[in-house]
Amino acid sequence: MKEDYRFQWRYHHFFSPPDIVFNIIEHNTDIFGLVASPYQTITGVVFDRKIRERKSLSQFTELSSPLNTPKKFTFKNGSIQADVSIQSKGEKHNEHETLVEHPTKKTANYWVVDHASSKAFVSLNVGDKIWNGNVDYYSDRQWGDLILQDFLDEWHWLHWSNDKHCIVIFFIKTIWGNIVCKQICKDLLTSISIVDETPFTLIKEKSEYVLSTNMEKKNFKIMKTIRERNEVLPCSSVFNYKRYQIISNMTSTEGYGVAESMRINRKC
Repeated sequence: MKEDYRFQWRYHHFFSPPDIVFNIIEHNTDIFGLVASPYQTITGVVFDRKIRERKSLSQFTELSSPLNTPKKFTFKNGSIQADVSIQSKGEKHNEHETLVEHPTKKTANYWVVDHASSKAFVSLNVGDKIWNGNVDYYSDRQWGDLILQDFLDEWHWLHWSNDKHCIVIFFIKTIWGNIVCKQICKDLLTSISIVDETPFTLIKEKSEYVLSTNMEKKNFKIMKTIRERNEVLPCSSVFNYKRYQIISNMTSTEGYGVAESMRINRKC
């Protein structure tokens, strides 16, 4: 891992509704950039059973670099066996990598979407349930020297797709009062991607996410909670995190996806 980066991770999401929805995350540091130690996690809901495993690694991988070669993941223990194979090359859908910049310091948090919508082969054995076949696949990577707790107030991220369209949305409120809006839309029939930073709002309500732009409003219903996490940070600030499976009739064809929300309740 490059020494000038305080954190690095690469995120992979796999889904085939309604039975398969999980992610694999490659870490060079923990999510807060406090501990540099390489590891991988698998988290999700498979056949209505929540799964989570962590595997420590012996060496670092440069996770800020594009995923240009085939990739394989393997997790095995008493409750789950998972083998995942990614063959498709990343496309880098957003050329502008900066997600959040510090207003006065020369630090930044970077984000790139490599696979907005692709396929991966998954072999799963969870309890007495078995799955072997292709699933929908999304990946991105995030790195930099501006860590979450140094800028984050509220964060909503969402990925949704069907056989025609795919969208990726980032809506972030920073501690400095500014709002970051990122939206990537891909037409899967033409493979054309459009990056849009026009202001919008993405709000999580009780049972759905609501995306509001100047032109329209879109609703994404929450189907199930995939993971919840609460952690106390220095200064007694509390980090709250939730990931959800979502569904929407945003177009004439029903689509599925995943959304996550983070918030830091600060005490100092």
